[in-house]
Amino acid sequence: MYLLSLAVRVAAGAAVVRPLRLVHSPVPSQSRSSGNCRRMEMEDGHRKRRYLGCLSKKQLLVLSGVAGLGVLLVAIIVPTVLLSRETDPSVPDLSFATDGDMLDFLVQSGTIKDRDGLQATWFHRANSKDEMNRALASEAMVLEADVTLQGYGTPAQKPIPIMAHPPNVTSDNTLDQWLDAVLNTRKGIKLDFKSLASVGLSLDLLLQKNSSRGIHRPVWLNADVLKDPLVPGFIPSINGTQFLELVQEKFPNVTLSLGWMVLGIYNRKMVEGMYALVKDLPQRVTFPIHSLFVRKGWPHISWLLSQSSRFKTTVIQEEFTTTSTNPR
Repeated sequence: MYLLSLAVRVAAGAAVVRPLRLVHSPVPSQSRSSGNCRRMEMEDGHRKRRYLGCLSKKQLLVLSGVAGLGVLLVAIIVPTVLLSRETDPSVPDLSFATDGDMLDFLVQSGTIKDRDGLQATWFHRANSKDEMNRALASEAMVLEADVTLQGYGTPAQKPIPIMAHPPNVTSDNTLDQWLDAVLNTRKGIKLDFKSLASVGLSLDLLLQKNSSRGIHRPVWLNADVLKDPLVPGFIPSINGTQFLELVQEKFPNVTLSLGWMVLGIYNRKMVEGMYALVKDLPQRVTFPIHSLFVRKGWPHISWLLSQSSRFKTTVIQEEFTTTSTNPR
């Protein structure tokens, strides 16, 4: 159809159509003599007027009708599409930095009314496709999932990040698939790394997704990098120095969620060790704290938070998780 000749732009939710401008190009003398594109022709002894060089009045009316129909269709379709994007909450059209504040994101997306961490809800261990789909269909605002390598620590290990919590090292869901599903929504992202070997590959994948389609939401990267004295030595934690080096090198625009493997206490030695690890980082840092132990360890935790305005806590409870700067 000739509707491709219409120049259309959208402004303030309305379709504005620029007038169609047809420019008559000079026709070679040989073509003019053929009688097909004369402005004036003889037909049955009468002069027949030609418009725009070679169109009869009837042809001009038909063309005008087609153009008018195109304008009408654009005027109907464009506002409808814009309205559907405004009213469909599943459309991830909100532009937001991956290192932005999670509460700011939830407020700007209309998920919560103000920056109150008690309003934010999380879905823990959204790993398998079934768990992920339940999380996506739920009212949870942020999805947390565990990342390791396929077959990690076995002869079947492959360089494919998957969604699984130890001791599981297999899954029906890869990180690639998980990200594609979550990025079609407005839910926040928290990735909990269970093996250092999966970190670099996962960061490469995050960079790829952000370049190809845009993540447009905060990304939290979690790892338990220290542990309390009660945790047995044979239970490994993530090497914090290597983890942070990979983040700075590959995908630094994130919020870091750095925690301790805890069985019962948060003491001064633990928080001082954490401060030594994070004091020079440029990123926001949140420290996940188990609610059962937060009151007893609060004197030490509050000291850590006072060292930088970039530091916050995420208080973890059994049924839900809340974000707060001053848990009580």
